[in-house]
Amino acid sequence: MSPLSRHGKSRWNGVLPPDIMEESLLDHDMFDTVAQLEVFPTDLQMRRVDPALNMRRFYRLSVQPDLFGGATLVREWGRIGFRGQMMVEQHPDEGRAVTALMRLAAVKRRRGYETHLNS
Repeated sequence: MSPLSRHGKSRWNGVLPPDIMEESLLDHDMFDTVAQLEVFPTDLQMRRVDPALNMRRFYRLSVQPDLFGGATLVREWGRIGFRGQMMVEQHPDEGRAVTALMRLAAVKRRRGYETHLNS
């Protein structure tokens, strides 16, 4: 049941102090402030580690806006612990850059890379 009756009067008028009552009426979307996960990531870190082959590689993908209204896909790869290499791809908008990021991530997953979370 809603704290507001049909006539716009609250059933909490006698219970809550006036300052809290006003804030609670104005803050009607307080439950919408939960952090939401990204459906299309703009930053991805992947690793491939195989001690038997002495393989410790990383691959980073990041979508960043450029100065002209487009977006760039920054790709970094190399051996973990070293600087590695970097390539920057220009895209007309963020959507196409994210599509390219997802496509490259799929290729890397097929080659044995796993998504690495920073925690």
